[in-house]
Amino acid sequence: MTNVIIKNHQLNRFLFFRGIKLVSKSDSKLMKICAYLLKHFVPRFMQGFATSIGKTIYVPTEWDNFSEGRQTSLLKHELVHIDQYKMWWILYAPLYLLFPLPILFSYRYYFEREAYLVSLKHLNYEELGVTKAEMIDKYSNYLTDKTYLWAGKLVGFEKTKKWFEKEMKK
Repeated sequence: MTNVIIKNHQLNRFLFFRGIKLVSKSDSKLMKICAYLLKHFVPRFMQGFATSIGKTIYVPTEWDNFSEGRQTSLLKHELVHIDQYKMWWILYAPLYLLFPLPILFSYRYYFEREAYLVSLKHLNYEELGVTKAEMIDKYSNYLTDKTYLWAGKLVGFEKTKKWFEKEMKK
């Protein structure tokens, strides 16, 4: 198994004391199966996206190349999902995956929107060479395109973008 290194030592201790385990996606048969099933929708599922199930965060295969800021932002995003799982417990997976529909509109939109808002608040835009507006566009696209199976398609890109912009001003 690959040893997952977190560049932010304070966050590393935080995860340890909360009992959260990090696993490289390359070490997980489940993640490889998910990657196969999602290959037409999220071609970079293994390389660029993390996935949380319960108290385990499966980090992307390119994790070691991520800067400390990008790692921190990604982990804070995934911690939102872990907290959502704790809050919704047995309902989390059905809500995330199926309710009311697996495509076009699902609760996944709201779960991911909340997590991406946390990402936006913790990204180091200068380090990434992007603007806040570009990242809001990127995340709005994710939520309304095939990346999340069009989970927010009925809400739409513009409404999603406006929601992010409004929440970032708070």
